[in-house]
Amino acid sequence: MADFHNFEFKLIIEIDGSIHQEQIEYDKRKCITA
Repeated sequence: MADFHNFEFKLIIEIDGSIHQEQIEYDKRKCITA
């Protein structure tokens, strides 16, 4: 999943970091409890 995109400049930015891992864990818990 891209963090930022600009189609006019054909630019996509992906930034790695702990927030992504935290979001993955949150999404897993959300799916399990749904």
